[in-house]
Amino acid sequence: MQPSLAAGPRFALLTGVNTPNPDTETKVSRCPLGRTWLVTGWLALSALTLSAHEGSLGLFTDHTDIGAPRRAGTVVHDAAAGTYTIGGGGVNMWFRTDSFHFVWKKVEGDIALAADISFAGTGGNAHRKGVLMIRQTLEPDSAYADVALHGDGLTSLQFRDAAGEVTHEVQTAIKAPHRLRLEKVGDYVYMSLAGSDGVLKPSGCSTRLPFKGPFYIGLGVCAHDEDAFETAVFANVVIGPPSAEVRAVRSSLEYVYVASTDRRSLYHSQEVIDAVAWAPDGGLFFTEGGSAQRLGPEPGAVPQRVATGAFPPPAAAPAGRPSPDGRWIAFFRRSPGPTGEDVLCIAPAAGGEARELVRLHDQGGVCPPPSWSPDSTKIAYVRYQPARPRK
Repeated sequence: MQPSLAAGPRFALLTGVNTPNPDTETKVSRCPLGRTWLVTGWLALSALTLSAHEGSLGLFTDHTDIGAPRRAGTVVHDAAAGTYTIGGGGVNMWFRTDSFHFVWKKVEGDIALAADISFAGTGGNAHRKGVLMIRQTLEPDSAYADVALHGDGLTSLQFRDAAGEVTHEVQTAIKAPHRLRLEKVGDYVYMSLAGSDGVLKPSGCSTRLPFKGPFYIGLGVCAHDEDAFETAVFANVVIGPPSAEVRAVRSSLEYVYVASTDRRSLYHSQEVIDAVAWAPDGGLFFTEGGSAQRLGPEPGAVPQRVATGAFPPPAAAPAGRPSPDGRWIAFFRRSPGPTGEDVLCIAPAAGGEARELVRLHDQGGVCPPPSWSPDSTKIAYVRYQPARPRK
């Protein structure tokens, strides 16, 4: 958005500038030309309203329906309260195309978007969504990544790798967080969440998704029902540089659903996680910084240190791990080319074509072997973050 020289105050937003206190510090200075202002640092809606439409959309430039929702979307920006009330229809934001209402601005480079999200009223589809989104284009099949809060509290990092591809997600065990943040650092996007204390912390959910040139960032609402219209309130919206904390995560313990290839993040650490093995009750054994740990199967479980003698020895089958039902072999293979990605694959035990499940980028070392769940539907593995590889 370019500063205007017409009468009346207009604003330019520069992202990617660090300030000592990112939640409160904002620097405002008058430019030499007329009544144009330059604003740097983090910008909170409660402190300053920015728009190309005389302040009507706050930090954002415009709004539009993506796809063809039967019910046209709406947005009301309350500058005094620091809120966006967004209404949207749309059948879904999933598979190969999306249908929802989007409030957006064009940006580029590393950036973060944070907000508190709440749905107006009760009922509605459990999969209705309020999202923080980065989107390559405004086409319904565009590549995108979003942090999605569902009506039932499910929270996930959703993404479409390229235009027209199928959407996937990384779920977190945290339900109905108080605050959410989507962060883009280089070719990676990350999700951070906060509980009732409002302190944002990395969730361990991330994926590689390069965005080219200028892209769109903003807020969205989808009813998940073609005939419905849902409303969500986005409060304390902040646009600014990514946090240092999200890049401090070194290892994420995840599992992948074999049928859908969607993932679930269970635990993350600044230490190296290794030697993952399923427990008979559906929990997981692993080592963290050389210490044996056990993670229970219940949602939100916290790892507990265990005696070394209780820790199962790693399997001695370097070629792959057979599934308990005997149908599949899970293994990592190295993809060709300069990137040398590790790819988690499965192949029929009786012989046949291998299928890719997850690509692990920039691992910086040999991945520890994967481990099957007792029911043969999920595979646990460790993902090392690109900023802090295994070796």
